[in-house]
Amino acid sequence: ALPSPHFLLHDAAGRVLLRRRPAKGLLGGMLEIPGTPWRDARWTEAQALPHAPVEAPWRLLAGRARHGFTHFELEMILFVAPLPPGAPPPAGEWQDRAAARGALPSVMGRLLTLAAGESGLP
Repeated sequence: ALPSPHFLLHDAAGRVLLRRRPAKGLLGGMLEIPGTPWRDARWTEAQALPHAPVEAPWRLLAGRARHGFTHFELEMILFVAPLPPGAPPPAGEWQDRAAARGALPSVMGRLLTLAAGESGLP
């Protein structure tokens, strides 16, 4: 079973897809790297992949990102994929990595850090 999965989708220009979280709740209204809902139970890959923003050749990166909130610690994993050629871009905000790092809350920035050492990413 997997910790909280997130999905880093990138396009041919090297931009990444960000989505805005619901207005209410933790990190309300802030941008995030799309992912599964946060829950206590672990995820299987089969449960997680339907939450991905598009069907794509998702690849699980090694490593984990952790972030401590006041009442719990979130452990996250990251799948990465290119936007498939010809696929309509999913809804959200496309930003280059530098802009994304500045726009994301620190918890999501940890996922960008996890991806930063990955070869094959723009």
